[in-house]
Amino acid sequence: MNQWANTVLTDDGRSLLAKLTQGHTLRITRAVTGSGFVTPGLLTKQTNVTRPVQTISPRNVSYPEEGKCAITVALTNAQLATGYEATQVGIYATDPSRGEILLFLSQANDAQSGTIIPSNTEMPGYSAEWTFYLQYGQADGVEVTVDPSNT
Repeated sequence: MNQWANTVLTDDGRSLLAKLTQGHTLRITRAVTGSGFVTPGLLTKQTNVTRPVQTISPRNVSYPEEGKCAITVALTNAQLATGYEATQVGIYATDPSRGEILLFLSQANDAQSGTIIPSNTEMPGYSAEWTFYLQYGQADGVEVTVDPSNT
């Protein structure tokens, strides 16, 4: 199992969080895995996951403590014809003035320490779940959009 040591709020995400202090709701739209890798110092500049492979489902949001939310995303290989190594997971959200943006991005320690996602023929029924924690002043106002086609 890999370590997701490089988790950052993107520059676009930072801008969105500033807007949330004005009363907007954080709306999580989707999550995407990627098989690419970038220098960790450049992660905040990302506007998309590097080499996107699979859209995965945000499952739920919980509030483990005041000002903090936990966003759980789940992946299955039900429609996956070819396996891959997931080295990035990105969470997208809606910016009220710009549309969908990459809110934050998590990346494996290095390009060789991602999570191996097998194809459906290699390992039927495979699933993975990750929980990411986001802390900001109004964390109790988070909505998740679940696309049934990704479950």
